[in-house]
Amino acid sequence: MNVVIDSIQYSMEVFTSAKFVWKNTPAVDHRDPLATVKSYTTRCMLLADIYSTLSLIQANTEDVDSAIDSATASLQLLNKCIQIVQKSQEKEQQKQKTELEDPFNSPPPEQQEARKIVFRESQWTMAQKISSSLHTLAQLLVKKGSPNEAKYFVKQAPLLAEKVNSSAMLFDAHLNACEFYLRFGDVDKSQDEIQMAVRYKEPTGLAQVKYKVALAKLAVANAYFEIAVESYDEANEQLAQLSDKQEIAALERLI
Repeated sequence: MNVVIDSIQYSMEVFTSAKFVWKNTPAVDHRDPLATVKSYTTRCMLLADIYSTLSLIQANTEDVDSAIDSATASLQLLNKCIQIVQKSQEKEQQKQKTELEDPFNSPPPEQQEARKIVFRESQWTMAQKISSSLHTLAQLLVKKGSPNEAKYFVKQAPLLAEKVNSSAMLFDAHLNACEFYLRFGDVDKSQDEIQMAVRYKEPTGLAQVKYKVALAKLAVANAYFEIAVESYDEANEQLAQLSDKQEIAALERLI
């Protein structure tokens, strides 16, 4: 009798678990391609985030190769997401060209514009994640002792930022490149990169802290020690201001 009761209880647990998964799994609606694409890319980006987090954890161990593999897996998933969104856009555009306009069933202009905004925002979000993956891969390859391979990912970041026309991403990409070239002794190239960074964006907040630190490192490389100390002091002052409890509370009220 106990065996039967245990079997029933186990079956109920399995059913409850399956029902929970079913309820929380986004349905694929073949009548709405946008919903299908959104559902797939959401899952894809979630898995990419998992691999990215795993990579950061592995980076703090001696297993650098596994960290590189995880970061690469994240990058591949994000690239796949971009391709799917682009194909969906192309199909939607082709459909609009070939189908006769139905004034009764066509989505209203507001809905059509909303769809365009969703596509643009999803591409921008994915581009940000790809940019972060490129930076992580470059750092890991430097740690492994493969600077030539790392340089490839350093060069890809500004190209990606240009495609999405993001001044913030361009700033970050060139600032990261500045630190990369400085690390390997190319002071002139590092100087060019930091000048490119501020050409795209006037740094504020945390970006200003990163800029001041990079500027200080570059000053040390050029033996401008007074400028280096001044830049470090400014970075510390800015960081202290950002870490201030009142400043944080003020930002929380705006959200």
